Amino acid sequence: MNTRLHGQKMAESSLLMFSARDLLATPSHERLAYFVEQLYKPHETYEYQGAQALYKFCVANFSNCLTLMLLKVYLHSPDDLIRFRAISLLSEALTGLRNRSFELSPVALDVIKPLLVSCLPMPEAKKPDTKMLRIIVSCVARNAMKLDPHGWDELGDCMLTLVNTDPVRAFNVFLDLPQLHVGFINRFFK
Repeated sequence: MNTRLHGQKMAESSLLMFSARDLLATPSHERLAYFVEQLYKPHETYEYQGAQALYKFCVANFSNCLTLMLLKVYLHSPDDLIRFRAISLLSEALTGLRNRSFELSPVALDVIKPLLVSCLPMPEAKKPDTKMLRIIVSCVARNAMKLDPHGWDELGDCMLTLVNTDPVRAFNVFLDLPQLHVGFINRFFK
């Protein structure tokens, strides 16, 4: 009986691996946007249960790709609700990973940082979006400080732009930044 249960778990894990790769390897954000919708279905539905299992698997095993794809959904989806749900899921995932001392890979950070910066000045961002983005920026900045000795000048440039165009939003987005050394966002301080 124990061998049978182990076999079922292995089959489920293989299926989740295949599904995760299929979902995250697609260059388009539309499949992931549909997936995000499924995570907000009633909990007793098959769609929710399958999506939730896949989401947990992606967070545990493909968090770099998931981060990138959820940012793409936020950046490119025309649906405000899907966009908010995407960054809400990302905020939750990155917070959980940070609490377990997980770090994004340096290769992933090179792609995630400019994508995240391009999300910050979006004119259609709502106040709840800003709160989620604050958590995401804080988590990514913590990772970047540990892994990238060259700093994150694009974040400093974005901070400067937002301070000049929307100071309240700038304050809210950058409120939770970790203590930064001056060189990390060097251009901001010049």
